[in-house]
Amino acid sequence: VGFLTSRALRVGTMRGLLSNEAGCGTAPTAHAAANTVSPAAQGVFGIFEVLIDTVLLCTATALVVLVNYSEVEMLGADSVMMVSVYMDDMNIMPFILEKGNIDISITNTQLSASGTPLNDALYGFVDKQRSLESKLVDLERKEARMVLEGANIDDVQAQIAVERKDLNKETNDYIKGFIAQHYENVLGPAVFTLLCEGMPYPIMTPLIEEIINAAPTLFKEHPDVRLFLEKAKENAQLIEEQQRLQENAILMERTK
Repeated sequence: VGFLTSRALRVGTMRGLLSNEAGCGTAPTAHAAANTVSPAAQGVFGIFEVLIDTVLLCTATALVVLVNYSEVEMLGADSVMMVSVYMDDMNIMPFILEKGNIDISITNTQLSASGTPLNDALYGFVDKQRSLESKLVDLERKEARMVLEGANIDDVQAQIAVERKDLNKETNDYIKGFIAQHYENVLGPAVFTLLCEGMPYPIMTPLIEEIINAAPTLFKEHPDVRLFLEKAKENAQLIEEQQRLQENAILMERTK
């Protein structure tokens, strides 16, 4: 509640400044340059602009949204899709829009959605993935701790490399299994998209290739999946072309 209240105050203040500039110090500059016979009357205009901009115009905007809300709600009532919760322009969490009572929890330490089958599955996946990522972080700490305790660094690195490989395999197998389990509903493409968003640019990694090779046509034809594959193919061609140019440049240097 405290987090939501602080965000509401912050956003409200920002929008208030945007709508009427009260407290910014910019409005007096405009009023001072106005061509008027009565500075007092111009000051009164400055007072009433806050009323007109904020109370009248913003209230009219809110009423338009509220009057049309039922129509917007009805358009998506029978759809199952992945949507996001935004604060300002920042996407803070995804959830599945489906029939049922969806409980969205936003706290300083947790963002989650539950109460419906697909949302329970989605955030079960998120929790499991975070647990595996936490184990990877703990593995790095374990390596540092073992070295500080005097263990042979080569033995430590060999042991940690094996454990890291096993943990990465467990993570990849879990991701592949979850997506495969949901190939034919919204969760499959949704989790695939979340996985791809963590990349600097679309590219076919071994994990992505394994997912796509085992996927049915319905999954591959999903708009988000198809767009990623198209961009990944274009990037692969660009990388190959760049590699050829570098190889040609090296050959030219050697022949000089």
